[in-house]
Amino acid sequence: MRKRTDQLIEELKKDSGSSAESKEEKPAAAKEKPSEKYVTAGLAALVALLLAFFLGMRLIESRSERLTIEPTVSADMTEPPQKAAPQSDCININTATRDELMELDGIGEKKAQAIIDYRNEYGPFTDIEEITAVEGIGSGIFDKIKDDICVS
Repeated sequence: MRKRTDQLIEELKKDSGSSAESKEEKPAAAKEKPSEKYVTAGLAALVALLLAFFLGMRLIESRSERLTIEPTVSADMTEPPQKAAPQSDCININTATRDELMELDGIGEKKAQAIIDYRNEYGPFTDIEEITAVEGIGSGIFDKIKDDICVS
């Protein structure tokens, strides 16, 4: 497109610099008015500018799609959810009584007592997953109660 624009400009320069005799050599029907050539060159230049503009916009859009940076959080940047501030409605397994522990889904009298015995023997739980070390509490029960318990 740029080449064509340059060609049109060169033709315009040649036509404006040519002598009156060369202009008279052309048949009257084949003559182009100088204003028509300028209009054609102007339109060609306008089309070239619009094309460059839209191609530039597409290039910018494609680069911005490739450069999109999604925020990521690595494991060392956050604490595990179970060490977050205790929720007001969770049961603290380090301080809960047998009756409070029995309110948890799947925890009866024997398992509640086993939690208290484990806590008395080994000290306070450091995180909620440690409760799976208590005899009778496996991953199935832990999955049921993990959202309802906390440690502090």
